[in-house]
Amino acid sequence: MKLLISLFAFLPAMSFATVVIRPSVNEGFFVCNAGIAHKVSTGTSCVNQLTGLACTSSDESSCVCSDSTAGDDSLAASWEDLTVAASSSMRFRSNIIASSASGDFTSLFTDLNAWSNQVNEVQINSSSETYGTKYFIDFCYQGPIENIVKKKDNSEGIYTLTAGINAQNLANGSSYAADSNLAMNLAVNCDLRNVGKNKDPRNSNQFAPEGSILESDVDFTTTGYPRANSLSLSQRINGQVKLVPRFCVVRATFAEMANTTSVKVRPNNETPTEFTIDLDITNGSAF
Repeated sequence: MKLLISLFAFLPAMSFATVVIRPSVNEGFFVCNAGIAHKVSTGTSCVNQLTGLACTSSDESSCVCSDSTAGDDSLAASWEDLTVAASSSMRFRSNIIASSASGDFTSLFTDLNAWSNQVNEVQINSSSETYGTKYFIDFCYQGPIENIVKKKDNSEGIYTLTAGINAQNLANGSSYAADSNLAMNLAVNCDLRNVGKNKDPRNSNQFAPEGSILESDVDFTTTGYPRANSLSLSQRINGQVKLVPRFCVVRATFAEMANTTSVKVRPNNETPTEFTIDLDITNGSAF
């Protein structure tokens, strides 16, 4: 099963990220949560955009003064509430959430509620004057059910997660990934059969972990360093064929790191950027 996600970031004055989702029908990934953050320090600062050093005179062409509290970042989303009948108009919801100045993520849902919602569209709007925005997309994974054929469970095997994020400029101009010092991160957590508290295979009527709490039997992460245009990951989830993944959560996080050492304002000539997230979990031949 393969899922492709495309994120489009349009700058400078406002950035928009549109997420297109192609989920599998029986088992696999669906987008189940998203969030945004932007830690803000109050006050006005002046920084030389060539050297990154503080400057005292706006007479210098490269000295830019900005109010770190100017502008804001928000995340707009539409989703389906999976606890409501498909025929009900109440199944389809939407909301807009604002980033928190504390730097903590503001999320669409709590971890407990994420499994009950399938996100269909996300739009990230960044009108903050300075870099520092972070945003994430969560993918929930429902593992295979038992598939017994002639006393053999064909769902057993060695499962491998392959993932990739790629950024591509859609026009000529300043690169958003480079100018924002963008960092990418993929974090994976999975609940396995025959490990921990929940050992039984997922059944066909089970769409979320017990109590919607994911038991983390295995976890791993990889990071694309600042100015990253791509990130890839290929990792075995289980080392034994009977330790089949029951449920997983994969979080893709993007962070503008340009303000790590000094304040940097968004330029006026950045081009639209497309991010493609490619996720796949496959069962290799184990017998």
